[in-house]
Amino acid sequence: MKSFYLLTLFLAISFLAKSQKNKKWSLEVNYGLNGNFFVRSYDELGGPSNKTYLYKKNFLGTVAGLELKYNLNDHSSLIAGYSGSINKGKKNYSGNINGVDIFI
Repeated sequence: MKSFYLLTLFLAISFLAKSQKNKKWSLEVNYGLNGNFFVRSYDELGGPSNKTYLYKKNFLGTVAGLELKYNLNDHSSLIAGYSGSINKGKKNYSGNINGVDIFI
């Protein structure tokens, strides 16, 4: 993951000098803080009492993305992009499932 951050930083710096020119193609890289409402949209308390759910994560996380843009003219462009977010949570579980001891 550390190499991804370094590659992202390198791409951002290398394209920064060329971004002020009027070009047809541009590449944008982003990384930052996000809030993910999906991690709060479900209820872990429902269901049978002998179940342990590992869905719960922190609302705040990070997001990184890459966007490629082709400018058709001054007022329109075609854009293809990808972004992914990471929201983590700490889990502690120990139990026996079907005769197998499990420690998380």
